[in-house]
Amino acid sequence: MHCEVREYQGRPTLFIDAAPQPGLIFYTNTPRGSEQQIAEFAAQAIHTFTFPVPDFWLGPATYDFSQLDLQLRALLAADPRARCLLRINLDPPPWWRTQYPEEMRRHWAPDGRIVPETSGGAAFASQRWQADTMAAVRALLTHCETHYTEQVIGYHPGAAGSFEWSYSWHFTQSDFSAPQEQAFRQWLRTRYAGRVEALRAAWQAPDVTFENAAISRTRLRQPAQTCLFDPHTERASIDYLEFHSWQVAEAALYFCREIKAALSAAGRRKLVGLFYGYRFFCLPSGKHYQNAGHNALARILAAPEVDFLSSPYTYYERHAGGIFLSQAIAGSIRRHGKLNFMEDDTRTSLTPPRVCVGRCPDLRRTRGVLQRNAMAALTQGAQLWWMEHGRGWFSDPELLADIGRMSRLWSQQLQEPWVSAAQIAVIVSEQSAWHLRQDDALSDTMVSNQMAAITRIGAQADVFLADDLELVFGQGQGQQYRLVIFLDAFYLTPAQRTAIRQLVARAGRTLLWMYGAWLATENGLAPEAQSALTGIGVRLSPLPATLHVATDVTGTRLLYGTERRMGPILYGDDPQAEVRGWLQAIPGSWIDSINQIVVDYPGLLARAFADWRSIVSHAPGMPAAVLRALALQAGVHIFASTGDQVSASANLLALHAWSDGPRQLHFPAEVDLYEPFSGASLARACQTFTVTLQRGDTFSVRYTRPRTATLGSD
Repeated sequence: MHCEVREYQGRPTLFIDAAPQPGLIFYTNTPRGSEQQIAEFAAQAIHTFTFPVPDFWLGPATYDFSQLDLQLRALLAADPRARCLLRINLDPPPWWRTQYPEEMRRHWAPDGRIVPETSGGAAFASQRWQADTMAAVRALLTHCETHYTEQVIGYHPGAAGSFEWSYSWHFTQSDFSAPQEQAFRQWLRTRYAGRVEALRAAWQAPDVTFENAAISRTRLRQPAQTCLFDPHTERASIDYLEFHSWQVAEAALYFCREIKAALSAAGRRKLVGLFYGYRFFCLPSGKHYQNAGHNALARILAAPEVDFLSSPYTYYERHAGGIFLSQAIAGSIRRHGKLNFMEDDTRTSLTPPRVCVGRCPDLRRTRGVLQRNAMAALTQGAQLWWMEHGRGWFSDPELLADIGRMSRLWSQQLQEPWVSAAQIAVIVSEQSAWHLRQDDALSDTMVSNQMAAITRIGAQADVFLADDLELVFGQGQGQQYRLVIFLDAFYLTPAQRTAIRQLVARAGRTLLWMYGAWLATENGLAPEAQSALTGIGVRLSPLPATLHVATDVTGTRLLYGTERRMGPILYGDDPQAEVRGWLQAIPGSWIDSINQIVVDYPGLLARAFADWRSIVSHAPGMPAAVLRALALQAGVHIFASTGDQVSASANLLALHAWSDGPRQLHFPAEVDLYEPFSGASLARACQTFTVTLQRGDTFSVRYTRPRTATLGSD
């Protein structure tokens, strides 16, 4: 059996023996004992499964695959047509950790102690761990490809924290192990071309060398500090944060390359992929955003040895009436030709009541959430797997029937060209993450909260890395995007700025710059740099403050921002710009700071240029209502204005209701509407359609141009 990823009908698609597959999978912790659940999914035409390989590495060059054999026999007994994607745990076994304690990760705790890793993770930079573990993995590959080559479609290597390639999910700073420090020094030597004087100048440290350079321990933000590192005076911290993610990618790519090489030597073509690129975490996200090590996605996407990426959907607002938001940068994954397995680990109504994290309280809302999630993945051209951490999370006749209907729809859609309906592009910057202190104040408001608000605009949005601006907008591409939102563009490379000027800021588009766009420059925090990029003048005060903007762009006064103190304070200073909102910034307590309050300064400004429009917000956390108003002004089509999540491709639409009541859907032209699962006609030649829903319901529809419409007609 040969498995590969090809571009097909406008999206990356899994092919098995030259036949396209919908890319739907069921995850179980152990097939043995889950035979009923496997058979239930097989009955719904889901024949691909994923599960972790049981521990097999017993000692040096000593392996036992008997437990894996038992699991695979149970899988095939439950579904003789079963195929599997095997998760490989790369964390070393206890005997190895005991033998090589110096190779384990070490973390800096908030109380100042350096503490050893407790979950079994080796340092990503450990050469011994990489070599020893890869030898064990080669033995596993030999066993699987000898006995199960027709059942195994690929391998999913993972390490450190639920296979997810994270230094830690706790509020720590990592990694202070000897292998990490040695690798960092070698990375610095390469970065500064072996010139110690260049390193000293950049770090402003006359005594630093490539032999004594230390990992920064000052990455946690203190109350009086700004949220951003100053590149002129704090380059040591920025350098380490760049390396910090680089090293995770380096280790992950090592294993992917070696697995691909071993498979190639055996004449096999199978999938290899990773959990990586998490961006939109649950709250609080500072400990993840800065310390997970997931800010080198561009490097992973450029690697031919990686076929797929996967991530659970965000744990923030995943409840019934909430949203489905991939933690990863879905648009960039798709544009680089990788599969994107979005993991749906919804806590259904069949889970124990104590299970929280958005647990659905009843069957109706469970059905609505599962449909919301599947339609969101489908309309983004992605793939999906359903995951249960226990057993029986989906073992209900109605839920299984819904999964079967979704499986059939997915297969049908695979035969039609996929086209994005997004007219909004959201741009995120990995380089900016390296310039952000470890703190929740800014990352929560600007990343997790802001993406949740964007998801509720009532229109589809595509999310891309800033590194992909030329890929998305170059050579006349990206014409459909009317609004481009720069989410966290604190630092932009020269190539990114050139792409913005030459490719993005044109064609009548609106560019919306969230707080702090290109503020961090090589010469320090420079408001004049932001002015040059956005075309709107700005001033800076270094004081941290609570930041709010009052605006009436929605037709009524609305206040947005954050109660968390963050800085610096930025405000507009441009007589040629239109003021659309006013800043209210309070540095400290009212009594202590009455003379420092920045109030009634321009906080939301717009300026029109010859063929583009610039809007700058000097407070983060812009709500969906304001975003929707700005999107409408930019020419974006809004399908619904009620604050619900709307997922849409060129022929499918799903709305997930956040409250009870009627919902009116608006289409950009007259369309025929069909129930997507049965094909039943709902309406003919309509431009609006009204449906009444309860909170947590999902309404899905397939829409086409009326059959009487002529090609090219409006």
